[in-house]
Amino acid sequence: MGPKWTIMKNYKGRLFIFFFLIGNLWLWKAHHQLFSEKGMNIFEFLLLVTYILISWRAGVLYDRHWNQKEILKNNHDRFRLIFEKSGVGIALMDPGGKIVFVNPKMIDMFGYKKEEFLNMTFRDFSYPGDVLPNDRLLDQLLNGEIAYYQLEKRYICQDGRTIWGKVTSSLMVDEEEHQTLIIGVVVDITERKAIEKKLKEANQSLKDMSNTDSLTGLLNRRGIEKYVEAEWEKAREAGHFISFIIVDIDYFKNYNDHYGHLEGDNCLVKVGGIIKKTLGESGACISRYGGEEFLIVLPECDPEQALLWAKALCESIEIEKIEHQYSLVAPYITISTGVAGFIPNADESFTPLFKQADQALYRAKQMGRNRAYMQ
Repeated sequence: MGPKWTIMKNYKGRLFIFFFLIGNLWLWKAHHQLFSEKGMNIFEFLLLVTYILISWRAGVLYDRHWNQKEILKNNHDRFRLIFEKSGVGIALMDPGGKIVFVNPKMIDMFGYKKEEFLNMTFRDFSYPGDVLPNDRLLDQLLNGEIAYYQLEKRYICQDGRTIWGKVTSSLMVDEEEHQTLIIGVVVDITERKAIEKKLKEANQSLKDMSNTDSLTGLLNRRGIEKYVEAEWEKAREAGHFISFIIVDIDYFKNYNDHYGHLEGDNCLVKVGGIIKKTLGESGACISRYGGEEFLIVLPECDPEQALLWAKALCESIEIEKIEHQYSLVAPYITISTGVAGFIPNADESFTPLFKQADQALYRAKQMGRNRAYMQ
């Protein structure tokens, strides 16, 4: 339609009133010519002017109402076009969460037919663990506490698959039906979540690698010191003991020199495994602290109990009879252990406790090795 037709549509109320008034004026004039010899008096003139103004105002109001209605219709048509052609899932729900309308993308995304959707609430295809957080936000939205909300949650598709979606929900008023509806816009973020998971796993793997001894699989020096910092604070707050055991393989340099470093590595792995097995129920955290030295941390364990565990380690290693013909203690691998423990004070670090355990280890070596000593 051309611009002339558009103008006529926009002003048809006033055009109708214009021609209506022209007709009325012609009839009035004809009436006076036929039935009245006198001209128009002042009262008739004022009445005519009032009549014209009221009629014209009525035409203006009609045009305004018609134009607003046309704008709403055009907006509704645009919204429906966006709704139907959108690349994201869109659903309209009543305040109870029951679906009243879905766009084709929702059907494509989740696999349910339109008729199935219209018999469901959003809870019916939400992952059970994500329903409660969604309900809480929905209550806040309906109560006017928030204008909208966004939530990353899981959904269950018609074929049983679980996908991730980012939903944005807000309220809208349906002018035709005179009701408030909830509009939910869902974006499929399953691929993004999979990438995030892989990145998280990779970061955790790197973190584990940075805290783990690659040879024995035990914590390394960095890893055990992080652990000690956390446990030290807990022991200080609770007033509990914390004990250290330092383990050193007797004459390990001689072992490496004569059996070779490959066998030396195998020996370290075996010793680490025996320590882990022996202390399995102790709640200990075990690390390879450096070279042939192992540091064991025993939270909530007094030094007397830690000494018993250290003696058990010496016995377990000796029972294995790992050959060591170049040891000055026995023809097999033995260990020396130093034990120390106390309740941490307010401003005390774990360095003094480590020094005590190290001094105890030195004393065990002085006393002939293959033994446990408590400082």
